[in-house]
Amino acid sequence: LPSSIMKHVEDQFDSSGMDESEKMTLSDIVGLLDFVKRRPPSFKDAVCVIDPLHSTPERIMSQAVHAMSRNLYASKEMNTTVVFRSLVMKAWRLHRKLVRKAQDLRTLATVLTIGIAVVMLLSTVLATCAAAIRLQREHVPASEDLYYNVSAPVKNQMVVISFNLSDELGMIKLALLALPMMAGLLIALQGHFQVAQKWANVHMAASETVSEIYWFLGNVGPYAGSSSMAQRRFVSRLQDTVKNLSQVGYDDDMIGDDSESGFPQDNDDLEQHVGQYLYGIQPMNCLWRRFQECAATMVQCSPCCGWTSLLMDAQESKDMAAPVSAESYMEVRVQPLRKYYSTLHQRLITTRNVLHFLTVLTLAVGSGLGASGLSMWIPTTLAIATFCSTLINWLAPSEMIAAVSQASTTLKDVDLRWKGMDIMENQREGTKTVLIQLTEKIAWAVASTYSGASMALSDLDDGDDDLLQPHSSRGSREQRLLISRSNPRANSGYCTPYSRTGSITPYAY
Repeated sequence: LPSSIMKHVEDQFDSSGMDESEKMTLSDIVGLLDFVKRRPPSFKDAVCVIDPLHSTPERIMSQAVHAMSRNLYASKEMNTTVVFRSLVMKAWRLHRKLVRKAQDLRTLATVLTIGIAVVMLLSTVLATCAAAIRLQREHVPASEDLYYNVSAPVKNQMVVISFNLSDELGMIKLALLALPMMAGLLIALQGHFQVAQKWANVHMAASETVSEIYWFLGNVGPYAGSSSMAQRRFVSRLQDTVKNLSQVGYDDDMIGDDSESGFPQDNDDLEQHVGQYLYGIQPMNCLWRRFQECAATMVQCSPCCGWTSLLMDAQESKDMAAPVSAESYMEVRVQPLRKYYSTLHQRLITTRNVLHFLTVLTLAVGSGLGASGLSMWIPTTLAIATFCSTLINWLAPSEMIAAVSQASTTLKDVDLRWKGMDIMENQREGTKTVLIQLTEKIAWAVASTYSGASMALSDLDDGDDDLLQPHSSRGSREQRLLISRSNPRANSGYCTPYSRTGSITPYAY
């Protein structure tokens, strides 16, 4: 493509009177194409060229309307009030606190769940070992007089530990006395502190905050109307989100805490937070960022870089606190969310397949032990298989895989229909409303399934469903499927080691 463009330029334009340093080179064209990929909004309808002699009236009207609507939106974005931006920044700071606390609680809940399963597994293994030692003592009385030596060098000395079967059996008895007590203590701590419940509440509050932010930026749902009323309602609903946390037993002060008062430093800091915590995009390494900056500086200082030096700026950051149109919402929300769900689905499938393989392999080993006459060790293999099942239910539950797959499919369908719609259809206010409402409902449904909470978005109407026509009924069915998958896991209220029931009281607006 660059060579074709270069040939077209040479054929169409006479550059004989230009200096060699002013002529366009192949590297300039490559840099320009790279700039177009990194900053597509700068080249998209910024200039509207109309050919009245060859174009049809419908095409001319469509191009003119699209260009003028983009200019109106740009002026609206530039005139965003300070109050509007401060409220959005306050909401993102609240989300940062919530999502970090949710990560800590999730880690603690995972440690407790896996710890209980490991203790139970060790109890089963040690009980089997104790039974094997007893049988060995009964069938081979001479084994009682055998001593086993374990040596280890310590500085300039050699430490030797000698023990026989009686000593070994005594240590196993002590472990069998301590491990069940430890498992009971961990289960009691899990039920008393309700870590899984707290994580589910904080996780859903963080998801709710994100939905509130995008509804507010898009001026849809509860924020459709005057700006002053929308701002007051936005603050009120954020306060209600924090109040709901205190009502379910979470007492940390999220609004009054000033630990995140310095966030964000700039648009890049906010974009990095959104990419990391919403779409799983890890922040760029500091060394790699410095390397890119140094490379760009060297290219700009080169005397033969030509026009390319003007195109080597860093990638344009997205303003996550500016009002969104349907097009910008697709760019900053729908497309990253679709990619994240696709990657998450593959990761969950891989984790579940690996754990299922380990489970089947363990059970096959148990069958082999039974066929070999070593049936005493079958409980150990069953305990390992149960441990793998615990990991499956906690790390990659089937309902989560189904919800993420359905969400990814729906968002892909929305993206395809968006690209196939006319420009005037994309600029309709109703299209933006349906797009934001549908996407946030999907994100809410996935978060609800992940945490085990029930879904309630009664404040939003379905609105005009033109975005999914002629398959609007299919979209509604997919939404109901996503919502219904989150309900079966809302039961016991704490997480047992062999099933994932860490649900909460239905979390609603």
